[in-house]
Amino acid sequence: MKIIKEPFKFLIQYRFPFLAFMIYIVSVNTILHEGCPFEIVFGIPCPACGLTRSMISALKFDFLSAFHYHPLFLLVIPTMIVIIYKDYKYVNKIYNSNIFWIVLISSFILTYVLRMIFLYPNDVLKINENSLLQIIIRFIKSLFK
Repeated sequence: MKIIKEPFKFLIQYRFPFLAFMIYIVSVNTILHEGCPFEIVFGIPCPACGLTRSMISALKFDFLSAFHYHPLFLLVIPTMIVIIYKDYKYVNKIYNSNIFWIVLISSFILTYVLRMIFLYPNDVLKINENSLLQIIIRFIKSLFK
């Protein structure tokens, strides 16, 4: 029964950061119609771009679309399990393993670079013309015209 209570314990333990994150997402989506801080500032997708849409597709058993949105969608659930159940003996070994985190982060960086080289721009990975960086670039270009 303890194993079932862990996700709720995790949410209660991190309720304020989780609540702040949810308020941020809702407000930024409502005002700017964007959700990713990386994309809002730089105008290009972040390494996790498409992961939410990918997970929603996977929950609908549309794995082809899930893979299209983000090829590493299968790593989300095991990573969340490791984070939530880190207090358990065997999971804690994985959580504290540098190899686990290096492989995970390296996978995301490599996938990001490959997606940006071979797929950018497309329907998932696109330029945000209203990003802070794009606005600054347009402003600087207008000064020299």
